[in-house]
Amino acid sequence: GPLAQLVEHRTFNPGVVGSTPTRPTIPNLPPLAGELPVIGKLPGLTVPNAVMTTVRLAAPSDRNAALQLVSALLTELGGTPPPADAMSPVFDALTAGSDAGFVVIGEDDGNDGDAAKPIAVCTVSFLTALRTRGRYAIIQEMYVAPAARSAGIGRQVLQFALAHAAAHGCNTVELGTPYDGQRQIAFYRRAGFTEVGARLRWRAA
Repeated sequence: GPLAQLVEHRTFNPGVVGSTPTRPTIPNLPPLAGELPVIGKLPGLTVPNAVMTTVRLAAPSDRNAALQLVSALLTELGGTPPPADAMSPVFDALTAGSDAGFVVIGEDDGNDGDAAKPIAVCTVSFLTALRTRGRYAIIQEMYVAPAARSAGIGRQVLQFALAHAAAHGCNTVELGTPYDGQRQIAFYRRAGFTEVGARLRWRAA
């Protein structure tokens, strides 16, 4: 199925990153959907606050919302999401502050007293390789709810994730896109990513 097809593989090398992630201005952002490994230099631009959002690390209390967003991503890609009870332990490990990785949430701050609502998610795993001379990161899932796209939220979430990965010793971040993800590829190129080859997948029977 679409989730096991050949995907482009690209690398992004973050530059000097401060404690506060930067937010580039990219008008008319394309929808984000797909698996992603990435590396690049942070442009250091800012996104206007036309859409009032908060970008932050996910907490254990975000589990249900994050799993719903990831499930929506997998469904949009034509796959079948794993059951929530299978994904929950992975989310718990990623949000436990361990070496497993981390999860970023983009949250609509709400208007007229409405409660804040997660509308974007980015999950990141930490790995180690000789080719990267140590730790690097892979963006595993990146998704923005359809109604919230083209407002700069995806860029804010991505820049936060890259800054956080760099601050935790990752000089390389990688990601994969859907097989036919030309709009996603264009989005990541604008963020500084470059295509470096093909990514294939093997699964035990």
